[in-house]
Amino acid sequence: MTYLGPTPARPKPTNPNSSNPNSTSSTTRRSAPTGRLLRLLVVALLGTLALAACQLGPAPNADPTASGEPTSTDNPQAEDPGPLPTEAPLPTEDPLPEVTPTESATPEPSPSEEPSTDPGGSGGSGGGSPGPVTGNTLIGAAPPMTQFNYNMAAATQDMESKVGRLQNRREYRQWNENWGSYVPDDKQNGRVSVISVKPPGKAPDSWRKVASGSEDGRIRDQASKLAAYGSPIYLTFQHEPENDAGGSPAAFRAASEHFYDVVKSVAPSLQVGPTLMAFTARGGSGRNVNDWLYSDGKMDFIAWDGYNFNGPDGRAWQTPAQIFDRAMAVNSAHGKPVLISETGVHGAYNGPQGQTPAQWLQSMIDYAEQHGVVLVAYFNTGTAQEQHSVIMTRPMERVYRDAISQSNARR
Repeated sequence: MTYLGPTPARPKPTNPNSSNPNSTSSTTRRSAPTGRLLRLLVVALLGTLALAACQLGPAPNADPTASGEPTSTDNPQAEDPGPLPTEAPLPTEDPLPEVTPTESATPEPSPSEEPSTDPGGSGGSGGGSPGPVTGNTLIGAAPPMTQFNYNMAAATQDMESKVGRLQNRREYRQWNENWGSYVPDDKQNGRVSVISVKPPGKAPDSWRKVASGSEDGRIRDQASKLAAYGSPIYLTFQHEPENDAGGSPAAFRAASEHFYDVVKSVAPSLQVGPTLMAFTARGGSGRNVNDWLYSDGKMDFIAWDGYNFNGPDGRAWQTPAQIFDRAMAVNSAHGKPVLISETGVHGAYNGPQGQTPAQWLQSMIDYAEQHGVVLVAYFNTGTAQEQHSVIMTRPMERVYRDAISQSNARR
């Protein structure tokens, strides 16, 4: 660094013509011998040099670089100004699930900060699940999980990107799984949860095990957790039981009614009821539909699964009325709310009069609303190559999107 202390005093130059009180007069110097005069001059000169040496002695603690010459650290621009302020990092967007977008995909609506837990205007007792849903028909689906390796989040996002936010979601759980694993997401996004649970093993042994009470702890635990979500939930003990070979109606009914009692003992506001095939209510099934129902005091609803398994050239085409009218009559006879928990149509084939699958889907929605159905869930899973695939086509997705939008507008 450059030394910044006081500047050392410098001696004034000696004027040889100035007067000196110690010198002799000019008259004396002129008359003195030359040798004496030279000695006096030498003495005077030595005295002057000694005085100058005393005044120019080294300054205490002098900086070795006081000469003023620049050094490697003398450049003021090289001085360390301290840490430079850093800019705050730009926020990054949350990564989206890796779902392949489609051309007809519409933006997924964002959930509100306080999402509704009851899109249907529920009633029921306070605390826990809000009870049965009322109002116009809720439109929902079982999302296409088989296309997403059974990833419910990805399947739901894919479907809702095409049809809008589902108003209900159909969910299938095994006995030893968490029955309500999808309920928090449903609650956050305003969906009603429609859940089926299947007991371990095969009928009728699995049904006898439940009826015996040996599974009561499991039932109470899961029912309590479902109620604690505070979200509208419809719960079924093994959907379509009449389709399980070897199971008798009596064994199923005993297990189902016991299941109902245990659930209600800890979660009275959960809605519990059977889910049967609509075909069972029709005469051609060879079954007595009432054998598969719970007692009237031990079921809160009756749900039905029914499809238009149409084929080429309009074969086997059925209208919603042909599929569900008998089922509607069963609900009316027992005074129970109606759920259509599965339905669908093969998207590749038109009807005998040229009706398109999209037109059939619109008629299905209209039928449900006209009959006061609590909810309808389209079974949008499987693959397009399957014989009875009911995966939605683009025109069907547009019908569903419009129907959900109109339903939301009426709420």
